[in-house]
Amino acid sequence: MKYTELLSELKELEGSTLISFHSLGDVEAVASALSLAKLLKQSEVKSPDKTNSASRHLLQGLGLPAIPIVKQKELNNYNNLVLVDVANKDMLGKFGEEVARFKGKIIAIDHHEHGKMLANARMFEFVHRTSCCEVIYDLYRVSRKKMDSITATLLLTGVIADTARFKTANRQTFSAVSQLLIASGKEYGEVLSLARAMPDNSEIKNVFQALLKLKLIETEGGLIGVVENNAFESKTCLALVETGCVVGICLNPKNGKIAMAKDTENPHSVKVDVGKILKQFGPSVKGSGGGHESIGGLTGKPELVKKAVQKMVIEIKNILK
Repeated sequence: MKYTELLSELKELEGSTLISFHSLGDVEAVASALSLAKLLKQSEVKSPDKTNSASRHLLQGLGLPAIPIVKQKELNNYNNLVLVDVANKDMLGKFGEEVARFKGKIIAIDHHEHGKMLANARMFEFVHRTSCCEVIYDLYRVSRKKMDSITATLLLTGVIADTARFKTANRQTFSAVSQLLIASGKEYGEVLSLARAMPDNSEIKNVFQALLKLKLIETEGGLIGVVENNAFESKTCLALVETGCVVGICLNPKNGKIAMAKDTENPHSVKVDVGKILKQFGPSVKGSGGGHESIGGLTGKPELVKKAVQKMVIEIKNILK
């Protein structure tokens, strides 16, 4: 069983262990890392860079301290590195180069469909799980370690956030959620308020300004929305879906990023697998991509992303026929 194997390798780690996650750590990444740290001896959690506003809102709401940022070359002070919710160097920001050169043991735990995996890491992929927090929950279950209310709340908020309030959930998700909610000792509304921070005015204005330049492509299965934005790519493509597009695409030509989301409630989107499409187009932009069935991202050469989006639209149109 993969969980037993992973737990065994984690327990066999010798010396100090750094636990980290992808750049701009979100609620799921932060919750997974902090919860996993309670299972590992001589471990601490640090972020590759600043975590996002939602994860900071979560920590503040639970009375937990902010996660420190790992300093340049500080990784060399550790014997091991465990990465959660990421298995790709490009998703680690500047920290990725240090990870690629790290001589210690690396274990990567992820649940995304992704290309270009870390070459020097022991990979554990759980693509049947809709969030990394569910994987950590399963590790607790297999280890038979009692989970405290803070840990249960962290994991539960991570599941809620990463499944977009259960839009991408499966039966296994709800099984885990029911146990986590009981262990948290909280009502669902309390947990929900921790899982989501209201965006500030600058973020809202940025997304709306980007939508003013929206391009709509008609297909037999609905509208594909394409827009450019030099920030908040995921929020922007989700805004397209929430306003009626069957698929929303946001490209950031300045930084070589593409974010894509689909409307999971639209029956025409069933055959569109966002993570697989982005994984497929990763090499065409000399980068990598992937994600969930309903949302994902891609990073590559800035000069290549516009052409890649044009080809993606053609492929999605064919799928929606």
